[in-house]
Amino acid sequence: MNLTRWLLALTITSDCSLVATLSAHAASPAQIQAASGYGSTAPTTQSAPVTTANINQRVVSDKIAPLLSQGYALIGQGNYDKAIEVLQKALKLDKDSITARRYLAYALVRKGQAKQAIGEMQKVSKQTTPNSFDWYIFGDAYYEAGGLNHAGSCFKEALHQAPAYDAARGGLIKTLVRQDQYNEAVAQVQQGLKNARDAKSKQYYAALYDGVNQAQLIHQGHGDTSAQSPEVSSRAYLDEGKDDKASKPVMIVPTGN
Repeated sequence: MNLTRWLLALTITSDCSLVATLSAHAASPAQIQAASGYGSTAPTTQSAPVTTANINQRVVSDKIAPLLSQGYALIGQGNYDKAIEVLQKALKLDKDSITARRYLAYALVRKGQAKQAIGEMQKVSKQTTPNSFDWYIFGDAYYEAGGLNHAGSCFKEALHQAPAYDAARGGLIKTLVRQDQYNEAVAQVQQGLKNARDAKSKQYYAALYDGVNQAQLIHQGHGDTSAQSPEVSSRAYLDEGKDDKASKPVMIVPTGN
């Protein structure tokens, strides 16, 4: 098995990569305007909890609704360059759009522009109380930027808000592995298995369990490094997943802000 390939799937590189796959079905401008929700993501087959505390009531303006819909569709297609362009245009028209900035940050992480993504998410956090999706993006961005302690804290906060958030738990697991905290990583895998509600999620965590064990063996100087150095292989191992779809978060319909 190619270790580098195995880990790229978990990170959502194709990014935060932020999994099921991102939904490729964008809402129409009319649906966006009618929406009253929050820009969060949930595990592939599970819904994120919605409370009055994390619902934004601001209705999106006519001028950016089509751009949000287009940007959402482009993210679902993995066309992050174009999504960034479209969402930046939306922010020029409405600098206070939380959804546009949130999705822009997501696309930036997917494109490897982690520091820029962190900056956008810091702006979001000043506009609204971060939800689980926000903390996931924060965590993924810090992970890609090498800020592992911050990444771990962000993934934990995402899980505090949404305990069944598989993508956030996967992010925490890969962070723990890069910090050589293998026992803690295994504990998170076991918690994920305990929370798993379907076969795909169970398959995801089973793959992660294998990945953690293999990464630990490589760190100890054992295991198949696939012609890579132990340091490179062990750190990259959990950025891929045997089940690409099971590790990616699903973005909800763009919200009304």
